[in-house]
Amino acid sequence: MRDVAFVHQGSPPQTNVVRVNGARAVLMTILKAGFGVDPRHHRRVKSLLPRVQQSLPSSLNLRGVGDQSVFVKAAVFASFASRLAAALVGVMILLFLGSWRSTIIILTEIPLAVLFALTALSTLGETINVMNLAVWRSPSASLVDDGTVTIENVNYH
Repeated sequence: MRDVAFVHQGSPPQTNVVRVNGARAVLMTILKAGFGVDPRHHRRVKSLLPRVQQSLPSSLNLRGVGDQSVFVKAAVFASFASRLAAALVGVMILLFLGSWRSTIIILTEIPLAVLFALTALSTLGETINVMNLAVWRSPSASLVDDGTVTIENVNYH
């Protein structure tokens, strides 16, 4: 093995310096391994921290300094806002055009596009994460706009 690599028992050498409020600290990142995004994992880990603190020597202070779950919650809320926007567009088309058929077309167009995107992600072996949720916001708004304009033009002509 020594002909191919340097092998030794222990951790890799430290290549960075971590400071919290100006004092040296140790940064331990907790990452979820597995599929998808689930905000419950954040709550579980956070609830375990007091028990971990009790098991540490009193000279060590355990604090959370970064919380990425805020971005996950914002992305999930944006997904809810997209669904709300689609429902409002359906109501608008029903009120202004008075056509159930046009309303159903618009309301099925958006979920079908999302279903296709999920199928493509699954086929590629990808998972739903914060980046995917954020990227879906813009196209869903554009999809609603394009669908509305198309339905209006079809009814006009």
